[in-house]
Amino acid sequence: MLRKRIFGLGMLSSLKHKSRTLIIFALVFLTLTSLPLRSEGTLLQNEGVIFDPVTIITRLDANGTSTIDFKALAWNNGTTPLSTIEIRVDSVQVLLGSATVNETSTQVTLETLERYSIVSVELSDPLQSGDGLWIEIQFSVTDLQSDAVVPLGQGISLSDFIFYVRPLSTYSNFSLTVLLPPLSALSQQSVTPIFPQSSANYTDGLSMAFLWQVDTLHPGQEKVFIVRYQTSIEESSPSTLSSIQLVIIALTFLGIGLVVGYAGPKFIVRLGEISRVRIVGITSEEEEVLDAIRLKGGSCPQKDLYQDLDMSQAKVSLILTALEERGLVRRFKDGRENTVHIIEE
Repeated sequence: MLRKRIFGLGMLSSLKHKSRTLIIFALVFLTLTSLPLRSEGTLLQNEGVIFDPVTIITRLDANGTSTIDFKALAWNNGTTPLSTIEIRVDSVQVLLGSATVNETSTQVTLETLERYSIVSVELSDPLQSGDGLWIEIQFSVTDLQSDAVVPLGQGISLSDFIFYVRPLSTYSNFSLTVLLPPLSALSQQSVTPIFPQSSANYTDGLSMAFLWQVDTLHPGQEKVFIVRYQTSIEESSPSTLSSIQLVIIALTFLGIGLVVGYAGPKFIVRLGEISRVRIVGITSEEEEVLDAIRLKGGSCPQKDLYQDLDMSQAKVSLILTALEERGLVRRFKDGRENTVHIIEE
């Protein structure tokens, strides 16, 4: 009887201990779930904020640094005044510059998280419900451009610029402009050097710029912009070569001249044979696509191939991609359509 009583008291004590543990876990869980989660971009400070319009101008330099000008009209569509406005930057290597609110200098702070950063703009006067103000921030980042790659013997360097936008608040009438480094152009090594297709592009004779326009981006909605560009590598000036190098170069050109003078006609005939051999090994379907382009004079809209050939659009597109990678055709953007040009001969 005594054993049963002791056992019963032990069970009661154990149940009380478990109940207390469950209560503690429940309190911790409720506390954690009530906190704002920055990792999900849910910031209470930006509740009710709408940016309209939003303009971002990004200037790339040859050293891999991107200078960004952010300008937006922030509206308080909530019910409470705001003393701080937060902006997400998808970079972990941000260096803050100047910042203004309605053209007056203001303080900004930076918080770097695991995959992105938060720029907080301090407002000297709280933004009242229904009011708006202009925010301008300049900063630089060093992790949006990839390290340059130099293809062997091509005299160019290739770089990628990847820009993510995932706003904390709604962005309306959003525009992004990317200015390439001076004397750079879209990569000729890639079938799709720019994604998505830009709304417009222009140049001042020194740098190329590409513009994208998006009507609306909602909180948490992600948009990515990619530009692959190439820059010419300056070669050494002949004046910096040694005398021995100049003599070797002169003898080399002299030898080439003698060979060309002696075997020039045969060499030209051989080139013609090589141009014909280039297409050996292509599939019958690839040959069918090439023949269709030849029948149209060597150039035609890509949609014509869909209509003339007994192939799906996806299949024709894959065949053209394979031919383009081997240097047999090139596709050029013409409005909303692609024009295919044969370059095999």
